[in-house]
Amino acid sequence: MINTGAESVWMLTGANRPLSPTNERLRGYQDVMQDKGLKPHVLELPFSMATELKWAAIKQALETAVPDAILPVTT
Repeated sequence: MINTGAESVWMLTGANRPLSPTNERLRGYQDVMQDKGLKPHVLELPFSMATELKWAAIKQALETAVPDAILPVTT
């Protein structure tokens, strides 16, 4: 995504629990963003969260900025 010119890459992830593979993906995302001098934006949407609440959180986040790309991450 970054190689194609995206600068605002958001990561949508579930709950980052201990020993979850999602944690490694999150660290990788944060490392790449830091290496490229870009600000990471992580939106945590736990699987157990009601769909309506997930949509509300996404809409609220989009009120402040619009990403160039979105990286959805699941376990």
